[in-house]
Amino acid sequence: RPGPQEWYSHVGPNWAYAQNTPFRLYKSRTHEGGIATPFVTRWPNKVPAGVTTDKVGHIIDFLPTFLELAEAEYPLTYKDKPLIREEGVSILPVLEKGDEAEFTRPAPLFWHWSKRRAVREGNWKLVWENSKTGWELYDLSKDRTETNNLAAEQKTKVKLMSDKWFAWAELTGVKY
Repeated sequence: RPGPQEWYSHVGPNWAYAQNTPFRLYKSRTHEGGIATPFVTRWPNKVPAGVTTDKVGHIIDFLPTFLELAEAEYPLTYKDKPLIREEGVSILPVLEKGDEAEFTRPAPLFWHWSKRRAVREGNWKLVWENSKTGWELYDLSKDRTETNNLAAEQKTKVKLMSDKWFAWAELTGVKY
């Protein structure tokens, strides 16, 4: 029941699809409908009004961005135990200059949610919805709505990217 404080309310799959059009699927999924979200910021005298970009950022980029702004370093240990290195990159250049910024993500982005998986490297995105569909591969520069699965034609790329996903899962302790 929508409304009462004690209930978690959400829309069902049909409305979720409609809300994320033209992207495929919806939140809790690793296709673009589940992970693509606009980022809007306002920062007078720092971020110029009207600046836009299609550059890819991720929530993991906030920490490196804030560290750069604070002129601080990410700690290597906490309570004498080593920390996993942060995976994000500072997006400050993109905030300041939009598409004019020199910005290249040096490493892939990884996702894992509810047994679903994805890795994005440049314009290539590899997605695992379930064992029935297996790995799906998309070139987002030509197919942002993920309608043309290239996995069968690009088996080597699927193998390389899936190996990276599994290495990341091992490093971060993801249970899949």
